[in-house]
Amino acid sequence: MQTPSIAVLSTLAVSALILAAPLRAGVFNADFNDGQVPAGSLIFGNALVESGGGVGDTACLKLTKNANSQSGSIVIEDLDGYANVYGVRATFMARVGGGTSVPADGWSFCVGDLPDGT
Repeated sequence: MQTPSIAVLSTLAVSALILAAPLRAGVFNADFNDGQVPAGSLIFGNALVESGGGVGDTACLKLTKNANSQSGSIVIEDLDGYANVYGVRATFMARVGGGTSVPADGWSFCVGDLPDGT
């Protein structure tokens, strides 16, 4: 039978290992190949998922098309249960082009709380 001090030390050692494990943040992956807006996200404005136009003519998210007065966005739900976020790692492929001879506008990648009414 273990003495109480050994049992307490064993519990503390296991607790320390659990707490020392790296915390993993939420993850969002999407390739749009199913032609659907990914679960946990919403699109707004002129944004749409199309079956062609992506890498190798795969499906892709198009925020806008080649037309005047277009705007579009995708909003991904909070992946960390409203916990503080201390870093973000994003990897994606983007294509900007195919527009007019006088290019305009652009795009952005933003992280943070959305203002009310968005």
